[in-house]
Amino acid sequence: MGELFAYTHSVPKIAKTKPIAIEVIDGRPLLFGAITEGMIPLELIVGSNRETIALDIISSPWHPIILKLSWLEMYNPVME
Repeated sequence: MGELFAYTHSVPKIAKTKPIAIEVIDGRPLLFGAITEGMIPLELIVGSNRETIALDIISSPWHPIILKLSWLEMYNPVME
């Protein structure tokens, strides 16, 4: 989740105990550095699926939320 999205929607943040280094799809390190914050777990409801998730918070001026490939493969959502 992007920092601006988290701020705009008053998402409670928590500090990571250890920064997490992330690579973008082509293997380069994330431009804005390691992940140092996350959010408290919340219930996500998509259609009939319910699950508890906790998103990481990153500095992303372009994308408010980025979903992992494994999540997309598992649920195969229809994007419009």
